[in-house]
Amino acid sequence: MANFYAPIENLPKKAPSSLNPSGKKSKLVDNLIQRAIGSAGRVKDNMVFRGLVLYSTPIPEKVFKQKFWPDIVNYVIPQSGAKKAINKNIVIIESIVYIQELCGCLPRPSASDAQKFFEALGAVKKNPKDSYESLVKKSEKLKDTKNAERYLKMIKRFPKAYSLMEADMVGTQPMPGSSIVTVKFPYEYDTSIGVVVQPKSK
Repeated sequence: MANFYAPIENLPKKAPSSLNPSGKKSKLVDNLIQRAIGSAGRVKDNMVFRGLVLYSTPIPEKVFKQKFWPDIVNYVIPQSGAKKAINKNIVIIESIVYIQELCGCLPRPSASDAQKFFEALGAVKKNPKDSYESLVKKSEKLKDTKNAERYLKMIKRFPKAYSLMEADMVGTQPMPGSSIVTVKFPYEYDTSIGVVVQPKSK
């Protein structure tokens, strides 16, 4: 049986870069100042990784804006794109992604069960108000899937990546387990929420 996670695990791993890899005196002094004022590491520095899509669900723009802080909303829906969205019914696609560098040490659905589990999960239509644990109750197929409830608790800890899509295009988003996406996170100290970007974006 093929390893469900093989597509992402076979890619070259990207180690997180240090804050000041140059070793220059000016950079080291800046870092010491940051530590002195209690902001060491709290630098806006985008982190980019590639991840395997495990599950995707649409969230209406209005619900998304109510759910997250303004800085996250502006990161996912940039102001430059807001004007274009005025006359369009935009939906935000929320994807749970497996990123080897970030999730490799976390518990995950076993490779032998993963395909069946994510196929059953993909068939469930999630309401934005649902918790991931409640999805088992919504699907007979998921109820019959071995360890489904335990696996849902595991993947809840994985990063979430957001992308924009016009409402009439919903249903064409990447299929779980078959799509690798590039995810950019706004801060190097927080890799819980990111956006799907073109592979060469920095």
